[in-house]
Amino acid sequence: MEDMKQILLELIELQKVDIVILNLENEKQELETKIIENQEKIKNIKLEFENKKKKLDETRKKRNMLEMEIKSKEQDIKKKEEQTSMIKTNEAYKVLQEEIGAIKKDIQILEEKIIAIMEEEEEINKWLKEQEKIMKQEEEKINKIISDYKQEISEKNNLINQENVKREEMAKKVNKNWYERYERIRKNKGGIALVPIEMQGKGNAICGGCKMTVRAQAVIDVKKCKEIMACENCARIWYIEDNV
Repeated sequence: MEDMKQILLELIELQKVDIVILNLENEKQELETKIIENQEKIKNIKLEFENKKKKLDETRKKRNMLEMEIKSKEQDIKKKEEQTSMIKTNEAYKVLQEEIGAIKKDIQILEEKIIAIMEEEEEINKWLKEQEKIMKQEEEKINKIISDYKQEISEKNNLINQENVKREEMAKKVNKNWYERYERIRKNKGGIALVPIEMQGKGNAICGGCKMTVRAQAVIDVKKCKEIMACENCARIWYIEDNV
């Protein structure tokens, strides 16, 4: 007859190793998440820098268009001034001068716009120059953090591999049927297949997994260790800490 207490002890020890592996995997996942977050930081810093460069290109194009418009209007003034010698009446001369005056006002407005754009360009250039240095320093700092996280992940992987080797040896010693049942429960219950019965005082007890009430007779049977018992609600295998 199989020693149920021994099987239970072996499953408990196996679960201890599985919990270590599970915790290491969770820690590793957290580190991987942090790496992604820091990579996003670098991406966002570069994106902001590139957007400013695009903004600078847009302002330059806008300035060039305004300068071309000024040149076009200056050509209009030149043509109109050339027409002056051909005008025979004062009224026509006055109209022509008003047209030239209106074009000059348009040019003045365009020049004011160009000055505002040039001031904006100066601010953007100043920001780009300062930010390029800051961006480089920040990128180096973040890459160092990422490198440290990767080193930690490498260390976690080594520990996981060591624990997996230990686990394989332990798994070989466990009763095959109970090991298969343990694996099914573990995979379905977030990595925890065995839970203690928690004594609440006055003879009351609850399942350490789902917190459902455990009957007094079930507590007695678990203490006897003549059979391995599981929770009817969450299916996790029970044990009593002081009894194993």
